[in-house]
Amino acid sequence: MKIGLKELPYYEKWIIAGFLIGVISGITITLFYFTTELFSILILRTISGIEPPKAFGDVASLSLPLPRGYIYLLPLSVGLGGLMVGIILYFIPEIKGSGTDYSISAYHNSKEIKWYIAPIKLVASSLTLGSGGSAGDEGPSAVISASIGNSLTRRLGLPLEDSRRAIAIGIGTGIGIVFKSPIAGALLSAEILYRRDLEPDVIFPSLISASTGYVIYGYFTGYEPLLGFYNLPFDPLRLPIYAIMGVISGILSIFYVKSFRWVKETFSKVPLWISPTIGGIIMGGIGILFPEVIGKGYGWIDLAEFQDLTKFSSSSPLPFILILLFLPFAKIIATDLTVGSGGSGGIFAPGLVIGAFAGLDLGLIFNKITPTVVPYVAPVVVIGMVSFLAGSVKVPLSAIILVTEITDSIQLLPGTMIAVAISYIVSGRYSLIEGLPESRKESPVHSAEFEVPLLEKIRVRECHLDETSVREDDQIERVLRITKEKGLRSVPVTDDNNNFVGVIYTRNLKRGRKVRDFVIKGVPVISPDSSLEHAWEVMVASRSTSVPVVDGGKLMGTLTFTSMLDRYKEREEEVFKGPDKSDKEENSKHES
Repeated sequence: MKIGLKELPYYEKWIIAGFLIGVISGITITLFYFTTELFSILILRTISGIEPPKAFGDVASLSLPLPRGYIYLLPLSVGLGGLMVGIILYFIPEIKGSGTDYSISAYHNSKEIKWYIAPIKLVASSLTLGSGGSAGDEGPSAVISASIGNSLTRRLGLPLEDSRRAIAIGIGTGIGIVFKSPIAGALLSAEILYRRDLEPDVIFPSLISASTGYVIYGYFTGYEPLLGFYNLPFDPLRLPIYAIMGVISGILSIFYVKSFRWVKETFSKVPLWISPTIGGIIMGGIGILFPEVIGKGYGWIDLAEFQDLTKFSSSSPLPFILILLFLPFAKIIATDLTVGSGGSGGIFAPGLVIGAFAGLDLGLIFNKITPTVVPYVAPVVVIGMVSFLAGSVKVPLSAIILVTEITDSIQLLPGTMIAVAISYIVSGRYSLIEGLPESRKESPVHSAEFEVPLLEKIRVRECHLDETSVREDDQIERVLRITKEKGLRSVPVTDDNNNFVGVIYTRNLKRGRKVRDFVIKGVPVISPDSSLEHAWEVMVASRSTSVPVVDGGKLMGTLTFTSMLDRYKEREEEVFKGPDKSDKEENSKHES
């Protein structure tokens, strides 16, 4: 018998699907890398003569200087890239900005990410980065891979639940590939979806897809850690400095988030097709004073880590001390203008650069104060990266693993964890990703799992109560007549003041006697404030289809199973009234 992919058990299914997502994502993100390099040659290098330094794990050499070239033409270069991106945005506005929040929103709302988003995002992001815009390649890579995963699983006929899951897998896969950190990517796919929770179901598939994509991407770009090898020993005397770095990163994270939102809100009033051009021109002006903000900036992280400070002042008219002091803020503002205006690029990778610049400043200060404790700035630079990323994006676990992978700095883990914890606390609820659910409970896709059952929400007072009852002094003949007419097996009994006494059952009744001779006292009752869940439990326990409702000792009536069922159906219709027709049609189409 032929078995389809969707019929396979969970692990077998996702080994195959994860491998396919990883292969296609690896090839596509490799194409993204070289397309960005091509546009960098055609736009940034041709117009301004600028070639920013590359990271250790990049294809180019770290020692390459930043030539001054025609640096005053940088606004033209970045503005031109913004103009071309703006033209694309005019037709397809979904690809603006980082795109990570777009993918996360699609995950939580079970929306489809169209297949064409991947190639268009690739081109738009290559234009933004290749023209010198201050942004990262991780956001576009996440969207590209999420689009691939979502489209592929739909094409394979997997259920909508798996297609939704493939979005999260794609986010982690794309980031894991471009940072050459598949373990961090797999963990990030589960952590980035919530403020304080994880999505465990996506970790295993992400491990498969991220590692597969990494093998393909690394074949063309190398398997070395992106930011080189950190080989300095750990010194516990530096822990207080790392704690200070955590505080600084937390405060800077708040500034980054607030400034990004303000710039984004400001540019929302500008036509989308022209806003990346305006943002690019202003960003280019900042780049003239601070060339370190141009492009992704990974090479500057390595130069900071290796304390090669000569290149930081080689291409700027500003004094060296001002460059170092204002670099973190310059990179923040440059990224705000590039991505907040609609330019297509990531906002997490610039966070690594910002944290590295802040770490460089703090490291140099303590290098002067206590040169025996801080003989090199490298450890503070690494701690600055991870603590700032954790504070601004709210992914502490992934940030620790990510920076450990891309710098090979496992010996720094104690200091890393301290700084990350402090930055996470200091930065509070501020996050670059807006609208994140606090936990799985708040996500629309998991609401049914955590929702209080409807029977627990409905109160007895909402139901129609049967007002039939008999008094203690009534004859049995009246009980028999009432139960026969209404089809009851029992009737509540009251005294002359309507105080509840008990219940009389129709079995074993003898004519010519009074109700008080057969009344059963101490039977279970419910109140008007009781839930239907509780009422149902009482009915089951007493093997009855009705239960007396008593309030303050007075009989209010009898709740029957029929009345309870009627009210439940009414509330169910209220809850599901008017579902989105398009969603119904999409589900029906996909299932067929």
